[in-house]
Amino acid sequence: MLPTSPRPPLTPLAPEALARLLEDLRSGGPRTALARVRSQDCVLEGLRHAAPDRCTRFELAATTRELVVLIVWLPGQFSPAHDHGGSHCIVRILQGVATEQRYEVVGDDRVTLIEEDRFLPGSIVSCDGEDIHAMGNDEASSEPLVTLHVYRPRPLMREYRIVSGVSA
Repeated sequence: MLPTSPRPPLTPLAPEALARLLEDLRSGGPRTALARVRSQDCVLEGLRHAAPDRCTRFELAATTRELVVLIVWLPGQFSPAHDHGGSHCIVRILQGVATEQRYEVVGDDRVTLIEEDRFLPGSIVSCDGEDIHAMGNDEASSEPLVTLHVYRPRPLMREYRIVSGVSA
């Protein structure tokens, strides 16, 4: 599982936006709740807390039912290839262009790339609990990528080794 960064003094999502998101999650589905979050709800001063060596995760809310995380990705930062351990994930791209790489298992903990997509700000992307993917910000990007994730239930992620070619 990706490490959670220490919580900065300033939360990267405006408090009223987080309250609205949590209320929308209680009354409807995560896709609808995320669609109502606007990029201007993101407090950009929070971006200065981004770690230079890996993506920075801000855990915004955690219940037994779900986990809400905002992630800041500087250019060139990617998650490892991982699954969500049966948890469903919906992601809203708030700023920047997200790159998602999808993989298939070729043996034990090894995977190979099968597909890559890019998602613009405002896009909502979903992964089911069995998908294996990596997400991040292309190194050629000139701006941070900011993504908002809702996991149901809280995930137990497993990481995989990426190999080229398909050998068993």
